[in-house]
Amino acid sequence: IIHEDIDDVSMKSENNSSTSNISRSPLKELLNNIKDVNTSDSNITTNDFDNNQSCHEHNGTTSTTTTTVPSVSSSSPTKSKLSISINNNDNSSVIENLENIEITKQNLRDEINQLKNEADLWKSVLKDYQFTHIKAETIISECQLVETTKLIHLIEERNETMDQAKRMLAVYKDMMHRVERAQNVLQFAKKVSYIMNVNTLVEMTIDLVFHTISL
Repeated sequence: IIHEDIDDVSMKSENNSSTSNISRSPLKELLNNIKDVNTSDSNITTNDFDNNQSCHEHNGTTSTTTTTVPSVSSSSPTKSKLSISINNNDNSSVIENLENIEITKQNLRDEINQLKNEADLWKSVLKDYQFTHIKAETIISECQLVETTKLIHLIEERNETMDQAKRMLAVYKDMMHRVERAQNVLQFAKKVSYIMNVNTLVEMTIDLVFHTISL
């Protein structure tokens, strides 16, 4: 009977502490010791009952001799004390283990919450970075567009200036050609005038000579 009860206690304690190692070594050792004691007690009691003649009928009456061996019954004080001790130890261990588990769970919850907060913070930072990056790319694109537009205008102005310079150069060349022609005409006119003046002078001289001869 005590073996079955203690085994039940062991099974209950093992079931109650399935997530821990509370009832591994100490409890099983204690149970094995108790089983050894009960086995030896049972053998002694059986031998004493077989060899003791006072257990048989005497003078027509039935009597039971009480031996010095402790009685092994379901109401044994030893068994009750052991059961209570085991139950108390097991319950306290289970309670302590449950408290440790709850503390561990709470620590894990706190750590998870902290990690979630850090993750939210990093998400916010990443979102700000992405917004800043997009804004910077937009500004760069706008600046590139503006600079490209300015560059195009400068190129157009340069081309227009080059065209104007070419036209002015052509006009200058034409003017120089005209000046050259005018100078040539002037020189020719001067030569003609000089020749005409010379001819007039010659004619006047001839006339003067003829007039003198006629006198």
